Parts: sequence; C-alpha cells; structure tokens
Amino acid sequence: MTQTPLYQTTLSAKARRGLVLNAIGASVLVLLSGSQWYAGGHWLQAVIFCIMAPVLVLIVLIWLRSKHPLEIFADRIVLNSIFSTSVPLAHIGGIGTHPKRGSPSLSYRDANRGQSGEMLIHWRFIREPQDEVIARIKSALVEAAS
Repeated sequence: MTQTPLYQTTLSAKARRGLVLNAIGASVLVLLSGSQWYAGGHWLQAVIFCIMAPVLVLIVLIWLRSKHPLEIFADRIVLNSIFSTSVPLAHIGGIGTHPKRGSPSLSYRDANRGQSGEMLIHWRFIREPQDEVIARIKSALVEAAS
C-alpha cells in the first residue's frame, strides 16, 4: 500500500521550460550528428553523439522524475530529481541556511551513522513560494515530534 503525501510541490514553469528547451536542443544535436555519423561522417560527429545522447537521457529523466520536487509524508520528506532522496523526519533537525548557497536547506543528523549536515533543496524547481514550503516542513516536523 502506498502512502499519500501530506503535501507535495509542483515543478515550476521556468524549470519545465528550461528542461524542454534543453531536451529539444540535445535531441536535434543527437539526431543530426547520429545520422551524419552513421552515414560515414567525421569522427567529431561521433563525439558529439556520444556526449549528447547521455545528456538527453538525463534531461528526460529529470523532467519525468521531478514533477513533484518535494513531497512531505507523515514520516519522511522525499526530494525528487534524477534520484529520489528520502529523509526520515526523525533525522531532520530543522530548516537551516546552506553554508555555501545561503538558501534555506534541511539540517539533518543521523545518530546511527554519526553524520550531520545540510541538505540542499532545489528551489528553482519548486513552483510554490519558499515561505509556504518552509511552513509546511516546520509543521510536519512539529507533528512528527509530538
């Protein structure tokens, strides 16, 4: 049985547009260089094809996987991009500021492994305002603690 999320964000229009434009550009390069390379073209076309084909696959994977970049469940927070990262609410200490980026991020601590740090949230992918998302995360943390 799958759990339904208490709150989930949606992919921003700007991020979606960027992913679509990058996918179109990569697919045009793959199609042009691949067909020329197959027809006996220059070695440079083979290099372009071999570089751009994985880039196209990554762009499509990001686009498919990040329709909901952040999901809050009763017991965990899931960050979706190419891979899904699930963090139990018990390991999250709160919302902090990322040391390098200066944007809000999740402060986590794992007592079992002895690790702690800041987990970056990809705010460019999230359509909803940061204040709303931070308030939802804080309320989920309060509910999990009680």
